[in-house]
Amino acid sequence: MLMAHCPCEAGTAAALKVARKVVDSVQQLPAPRQRKQLSSPAFWQVNVRQQLLPALRSLACAVLAAKAPAPEEVQLRVARALATRVCANPSCLNLRGCCEARLRSRRCSGCGVDRYCSRECQVADFGVHSKVCQQLGSS
Repeated sequence: MLMAHCPCEAGTAAALKVARKVVDSVQQLPAPRQRKQLSSPAFWQVNVRQQLLPALRSLACAVLAAKAPAPEEVQLRVARALATRVCANPSCLNLRGCCEARLRSRRCSGCGVDRYCSRECQVADFGVHSKVCQQLGSS
C-alpha cells in the first residue's frame, strides 16, 4: 500500500530536509507555544499534511527500496520453498501416487534438491527451475 503512493523521485535528501524543518520548527518553540501550534488546524493542514507526510512517504519508499531483495533472490527463495513440497512444480495438481518413497528417483539431476511427481511436471517446470537450479545445488 505504501509503495503505491511512493514519490521516490522527490529525493531522500530533500525529503529529510523538509521533515527536519517541520519537526525543528515545533521543537524550538517554548512549551506553551508548542501546545498552541500543535492544536492549530492550520499547522496540521499545511505543515503536517502538505509537507511532513509527503517527505516521510518519500523516506519510507527509499528505505523499502534499499531493503527490497533482488528478483533473483526472490526466485531462489521461492524455489527453496517449493523444494519442500512433494512435487516442486507449483502448478501440479496431481495427487495420485505422490508419496515420499516414490519420489526418491525423481529428483532433479542438476541440483538434486527439487523433486517431481512425474516427468511431465519436471518438463513443465523446467523454464522456471532452470534459472535457480545451479544455485539450489550449491546451497
